[in-house]
Amino acid sequence: MFEFRLALALGRSHAELLATVDAAELAEWEAFWLIEPFGDEWRQAARIATSMCTAWGCKSLKEEMLMPSHRKRQQTRDEMIGELMKLAAAT
Repeated sequence: MFEFRLALALGRSHAELLATVDAAELAEWEAFWLIEPFGDEWRQAARIATSMCTAWGCKSLKEEMLMPSHRKRQQTRDEMIGELMKLAAAT
């Protein structure tokens, strides 16, 4: 499981990672990750903020609400075209 997280964090496929990293280096990366996790910074920040808000009295706040994917919905094709048309009209 860790190998997949490392591959994603380094921008490589799992096969590329295994072809370029030996077992000793992989063990070093895993040891570092146990001390200083990487690859999920938004969730870590959201978890900290949610914990603080809960301590201050917020009851309905979920950590997903503080992550970018929760706030923004995907634009439709027509909405994208509409926004581009606004830019074209402004120039």
